[in-house]
This record gives sequence, structure tokens and C-alpha cells, in this order.
Amino acid sequence: MSLQGSHIVVLGAGVVGLQTAVFLLEAGCKVTLIAEHLPGDQSIEYTSPWAGAHWKTHAQHTDKRQCGWDVETYEYWMNELAKEQQRPTTIGKSGIAKVPSMMSWTPSHPVPELWWAPHVHSFRTLSDAGLPPTAHTGVAFTTLALNVPVYLAHLLARIRSLGGRVVRFRLPTHGGLALALDRVDAVLEPATAYVNCTGLGARTLVPDSAVYPVRGVTVLVKGEASGVRVLEGKDAVGYVIPRKGSGTTVLGGTKEGGKWEVEAEEEVTRGILERCRELAPELLTGRKKERGGGVGKGSEEDEEGDFEVLKVNVGRRPAREGGARVELDREIGKDRILVHCYGHAGAGFQNSVGSAREVVQILKDRLVASESTSSADSKARL
Repeated sequence: MSLQGSHIVVLGAGVVGLQTAVFLLEAGCKVTLIAEHLPGDQSIEYTSPWAGAHWKTHAQHTDKRQCGWDVETYEYWMNELAKEQQRPTTIGKSGIAKVPSMMSWTPSHPVPELWWAPHVHSFRTLSDAGLPPTAHTGVAFTTLALNVPVYLAHLLARIRSLGGRVVRFRLPTHGGLALALDRVDAVLEPATAYVNCTGLGARTLVPDSAVYPVRGVTVLVKGEASGVRVLEGKDAVGYVIPRKGSGTTVLGGTKEGGKWEVEAEEEVTRGILERCRELAPELLTGRKKERGGGVGKGSEEDEEGDFEVLKVNVGRRPAREGGARVELDREIGKDRILVHCYGHAGAGFQNSVGSAREVVQILKDRLVASESTSSADSKARL
């Protein structure tokens, strides 16, 4: 059995599930995407819309697999943007933008291994003059920032344009994944294989107790910053991600493991805004104050103002102890073929291309193996 023409059911419509569905369709599969939430929805249970998002690897240099995923995504986004820029302006944009990026560290934060430097464009080390006031070292390179709502809608539109079927459906979780697949089989035509891209939902669906949330709080403010800027300290991180074409910028952020709360505490939001002041001063709304010399022409001067806050967002990144699970499930039973692809934590966007390609390859290998086994059995009966 080959991948070409096979019916693959993808569970979950976050960025990982969407990208996986796209690649399976491009490989010649018939794909049905099943999810309770789709691009355009806003729910705390749907993680991807709350992302920043931009290319910034979280992979340690020793994790060659995740490093590879991230590099593949960087190169893919660059290529997609280049192809998009050659198309007529009437064709919908993907939401990908090439922007300058600065990463910096305070004296209390050790500089990580910059294994990715040879793989990005225009990498260079910054002098003190190019750093935020509280940073002691930093680097610059060309990154890719995403207008997330536009990008997710773009992937969904791509799935539909390739003939993929999209079904809004809430999977039952009380009986485990096998029962959930029984329910899927009851409403769809028989599937050749399934791909589980349910993110945090895998905690109860599989069930996988290693899955846990990492709460992230961000603040959407008015104005587009001129580039991505990140400042990492010992106990906190500040980052600025412009959403090109939207007139807005995402400020962050927090990484709070095991925290489920859906409301951002006031002190958390205040801390984000304070940390980002030095990263995006161009977004601070200037106010006027009187000079000491009286009134009249020239008696007022600009005073540093505040960000114009549009919205405070909370999302739950789907983390997993031991890292993302991207592998064939050998215990699902009923001769089903199931591949898991979840647990990417805050790296879902930058992992999405590489891990989706790995899923496609796992399915190819598994289906070829099944065909070989069937052929051997047939010969044995003869």
C-alpha cells in the first residue's frame, strides 16, 4: 500500500495539524481534518491563535531532531514568502513577513549555544550601542514573523484548495483514543491511517499524563514595531513581535508551567509592559508636559508615554515531559495505523514544517511495510 490515494484522518487543527494535512495532501493523500476548533475561533482550548509568532528556536544544540525541524521551517517559510512575492497581488497573502530580529541577554542570563547561526540570514553580533539598556550581549539576524490569524486561515484555505475535507467535531475523551477513533469511523469513510495532532487535548484523549500546559500571557498593542526584539533575563523574558499588515504588535511574555488559569493577573500584565518599554520605545504613546520656563511656543516637550493596550491574551502551550511525541503508535489495536504528533510546547510554529514532514515519512514507511507484509503473506498461501 502506498501513501498516494490513501485516506488519512488528521485530528486537530492547530498549526501542527494544519501543516501536516497540507503536506499529506501534497503527497497525494485524501485527507479529512477533524477538529472542534478551526482558524477564526477563539477559545482557551485552541492554542495556536494565541501565539506571537515568529521564528526563534527553542531547541538545545544536543537535540538534533528538533534542531532539524526548526531549520526546515525557517527555510520553508523563506521559500514560501519568496514564491508569494512573485504571485499577482490578487492572490491571498500567507501572513509571513521577513523582519529584522534582535536577541539579547542580561548579565544574569547565560548566553545559550547559538547552533542556529549558520542557518539564518544576516546573522551578526551586536555592539553595546545596538543593545537594550539592560542587556550585556546580543545578536541580530533576519527572522520571519507571522500574522497568526492570517497564517492559520491561509493553511486552512490551502487544505480546502487541495481537496481536503474539514469536519468540525468534538472527539470524546472519556474512553481513550481507541473509542474516539471508533466514533470517527462511524461518521467517515474508512481511513487508511490517523494522525493525532491534538496538542494539549492529548492529555485526556490518549491519555498521556506527560502532557501539561505552559501558560503564556501576551499583550496586543497598537502600532507595528520595526522588528522582533527579545531580551532574556534570569527570571523573565520580554519580547516584541510585530504583526505585519495589522497595525499591531504582540508583547510578551510568560512561561508558566502547569498553570491552567485563563485570566491574566494585573501584575503579570504590568510586568510585560514594563519589560517591553526598552524593546519597543517607538510604540510608546508620547504625552506633552510643560517646560519649567512658562507657557507659549516651545513651552511643551514630549514625555515618554505608555503602550496603547488593545487586548490581553492568555494561551496554554501544549508541553510534554520528554519533549514532543512524533512517532508511530504500536499499541492502538484493531490493525489501525496511528501516528502521534503533539507536545511541541511553545515551539509549535517553528517545529511545524519539520515535524509534519516527519509524519509523512513515518506513514510512507509504515504503509510500504504493510504492503510488503501483505505480499509476503499472499505468496506464502500460494
